[in-house]
Amino acid sequence: MPFDGGDDQRRLVALATSLGVAPSDLAGVVHHTAYEEALTGDATAVSPTSSRKPEDAFDVALSINAAGPGRQVAYLASRVGAVDTERLLRAAVVRATLDDLHLLEDLEPVSDSVAAVADGLDLRAADLSVLAHQHSLDHRDSYLLLYDNAAMLSDIPGAREYVGLHITRDPTAGTFDLADQEVPLWPLARVWLLALGCPAPLYPAGSPIPADAGTVRIEHTIATSPDRYSLVEDYTHNPGTGAIKTSVILLDHQDTASPYRLLVEDTFTTSPTFTYRVVEHGFATAQEASEAFEALLPPPPDFAVGRLPPTPPSSPGRRRTRD
Repeated sequence: MPFDGGDDQRRLVALATSLGVAPSDLAGVVHHTAYEEALTGDATAVSPTSSRKPEDAFDVALSINAAGPGRQVAYLASRVGAVDTERLLRAAVVRATLDDLHLLEDLEPVSDSVAAVADGLDLRAADLSVLAHQHSLDHRDSYLLLYDNAAMLSDIPGAREYVGLHITRDPTAGTFDLADQEVPLWPLARVWLLALGCPAPLYPAGSPIPADAGTVRIEHTIATSPDRYSLVEDYTHNPGTGAIKTSVILLDHQDTASPYRLLVEDTFTTSPTFTYRVVEHGFATAQEASEAFEALLPPPPDFAVGRLPPTPPSSPGRRRTRD
């Protein structure tokens, strides 16, 4: 049933006010929702039709965001419903960690291998911020998009900063199963979770804002295209200064002319606009893509004489996709 305002809208607007939600907290979600709506052709008076360009959807989102949290809340509730909008509001302002959600209480791992994965997540739980989460109607399955705040301190050069997590519970048996996937870009986590049955789109709230329509288009294409892309290699350079560069090579199975896609994401977390931009380049061969990728890698750090440096980013030990 479509959202029609009234008590739900007033309650959500009041919640946004009490939480201190700023326009920037919901801006990215509004951009992706407006673009997705434009593609479906399910247009309203404030939304572009399916025949208009991504730039038009971006402009619509800009106008909604400029109107402030009240307008953002009304728009999101009309598109994703009151329950998901409330979840977005809380996630945008109160950044929960994996520990805070208490998703595995009174349950035991279904196998030793699951126990090992759960133990690893438990050790990192305080550093895993929940950007978005969804649950099945029967609450047996949970789907989470996480950000690893400690990835920049990893011993692995170029460590991935996003994690997709799927939890399946069996209350009758008192057990749980889970799977996780580390990825360099959040749309790759989203498409992985959707393939596992996530019931609704996952958009990270309270995160940096897409800087342009091209960024939204690229992310949407990745996030909604199961089996289209294979991750070839990636590197995230996060020196802790607020400027983060993530370089990713994807193999596009639908593009025969330039199947190797190099994506470069630049995030500026300390800038006044708190934005990020994704640029895409196409290459006919893996060699061409790899050469362009290598040119983006940071130089290895200097080390004191007598000390052996770790494996440099450009060596065969560079971060690559897992099987």
